[in-house]
Amino acid sequence: MTTPVSKTTTQSPLDDPSQIEAVKRMLQEGATNASVARAFGTSEKSVRRFRKRHGIELPPGQTWQSGLKLDGDDGVVTGSPKVGLHMDDPDAMLRERGLEPEEWIIDGATINEWDGPTAKDGPHGGEPITYHQAKLHIKRKRPELQFIAARSDGWKAPTPKTPKIGQARLIAVLGDQQAPFHDHGLHELTCGWLAENQPDEIVLLGDTADYPEISKHKPDPDNTAEVNECTQAAYDVLRAYREAVLTARIRKLAGNHDERLRNVLLERHRTVPLYGVKQADSPEEEGELALSPKFLMRLDELQIEYVDPEGPYALAQINLSPKLAVRHGWIARKGSGTSALDTLEHLGYSVIVGHTHRQSLVYKTTHDIDGAPTTLTAAEAGCMCRVNQTPIDGRRWPNYSPVPDWQQGFSTVTVHPDGLFRIENATYVNNTLLWRDQQYR
Repeated sequence: MTTPVSKTTTQSPLDDPSQIEAVKRMLQEGATNASVARAFGTSEKSVRRFRKRHGIELPPGQTWQSGLKLDGDDGVVTGSPKVGLHMDDPDAMLRERGLEPEEWIIDGATINEWDGPTAKDGPHGGEPITYHQAKLHIKRKRPELQFIAARSDGWKAPTPKTPKIGQARLIAVLGDQQAPFHDHGLHELTCGWLAENQPDEIVLLGDTADYPEISKHKPDPDNTAEVNECTQAAYDVLRAYREAVLTARIRKLAGNHDERLRNVLLERHRTVPLYGVKQADSPEEEGELALSPKFLMRLDELQIEYVDPEGPYALAQINLSPKLAVRHGWIARKGSGTSALDTLEHLGYSVIVGHTHRQSLVYKTTHDIDGAPTTLTAAEAGCMCRVNQTPIDGRRWPNYSPVPDWQQGFSTVTVHPDGLFRIENATYVNNTLLWRDQQYR
């Protein structure tokens, strides 16, 4: 039985009622993210999220501080006039005006030059001198142009073991982690369950990462997570699964959130040419697409098979037996079980789905032309993401759905050699994972 160390839910120190006004005042007066982070003992990312939550940004086309104008994602930074040819440090110019250099691209630079008089009693004795002024044309970096593969220490998983022949197999079906918004308590208990029960296979239903900043939905500063943060968190989750079960077969489906990587490349004119970018081919094999979950999450290193739908995510399917399939799911109806049943009726065979963040197990009996009955089964596996909307690191999630009707957990399947199967759900309630007669706390 596994008893993981519990994690404490903490709110960003910047939102502490005793100092929130002081933080706002510093930012509104032009303090940089770095200086605020140092003053309040937090990170620059937390300060950037604080800015977004409280709308502390420069109004489009207006000057917040001398020498800075922003209009949407474009801006102009102007330095103070200097005597003699002198180019201000571009990063310093940005920081002085409350901008973080890593968030902007310098699209061009201009040096203005003009002659002007000086004071008669000054060092130049009243003679005209030449002034220079640096002007930077900047563009805000877009998250869809900042795809970076997850960091790794080079660890690679061993080769999965050969599947059992003539024996029943235990399969775990996990999905909808939506990292970095996965539930850490459920994650730790799930890893303990995996280590103790050593399933023969793990199937990942999709939506491993959330990618809210490249979604079609209206941006929400309280629900933000950068693309690379999502990718790294997803890799960390998957690696923990792999380390818990070193030699099981693991296969991953794409979900609608994973597909955001593909959609942002195909739907925005500036990024369409990047869709087919791939690793270099070797004499042995063709290079993989670089801007894909398989490459970015380092699935090859983790010995995780990526089931590429070669199109929209809803096309992908994994067959656990001749009688049972797994899909991410594309139907979302109100209430537990409704979506599972609709999916079963649409497909005409037994299926496990994710997508709805609900748990259910439903049955339907059909009869062939001769009256012979067949019982079909459909299940919703539940979700591995957070449900409690208490803020963590200043982020309240999910905040687009008040009191969500979601159930946390995953499904397991026992598949017999003849293809018959039994589905059971592991459910997470009151910080406890329940499965069969076992409790994991």
